[in-house]
Order: sequence, then C-alpha cells, then structure tokens
Amino acid sequence: DWSSDVCSSDLFQQKLRSTLLPAWEQLPDFGLYMDQVMTYAEKCFAGVAEAEQKLMTPAMMNNYVKGGLVDRPVGKKYSRDSLAQLLVLCLLKSTTSMDTLKTLLHP
Repeated sequence: DWSSDVCSSDLFQQKLRSTLLPAWEQLPDFGLYMDQVMTYAEKCFAGVAEAEQKLMTPAMMNNYVKGGLVDRPVGKKYSRDSLAQLLVLCLLKSTTSMDTLKTLLHP
C-alpha cells in the first residue's frame, strides 16, 4: 500500500525521477497475463518501491480497466498498449487522482 508519506518523501521522489520507462519498442509485442504484467512492472520500478510495497495489484488493474483507464484484456491477456497504460499509471497514481488520470488519458 502506497501511503502519502512514502510517496511524498524526498527519497521516493528522487528514485522516481531516475526511473526510465522502457521505450515502446522494448515492450513485449505479445499479450501478457495479469501476473506477468505485475512482474514486468515490478522490474521496471525495482529501484523505486520497497520490497514489501506492491506497485500494482490485481484489484488495481481491474479498477483501471473498469474505470476506462486501461484497455480490456483480450482472452485474459493485456496488450502492449495496455502494458504501456499500466506503466504510466504506476508513475502517476501516487500523485494524481483517478478523475484527473481519466482526463489526462481520455481528454
């Protein structure tokens, strides 16, 4: 669980700034199951989150899909587009409300 104390800390902000998301071409171009997406996200943000913190949970992913922030999986697999959407949400979720995220992603 990402508390506001953790997300607002100077160390967290410094780690987040130094995190680079993979380029589009580096994202897998085949569908990933939910657990594979979570593992991929954890590797992308390995230096940011503490070991006990979860960047993404199944409930979060389902809520993002239900909220229209992430494309629905096809056959339980998330596309490259969905993976990119989820990675961006991992970056923004600590500082941005769900309503603001909706506006940013779907103006």
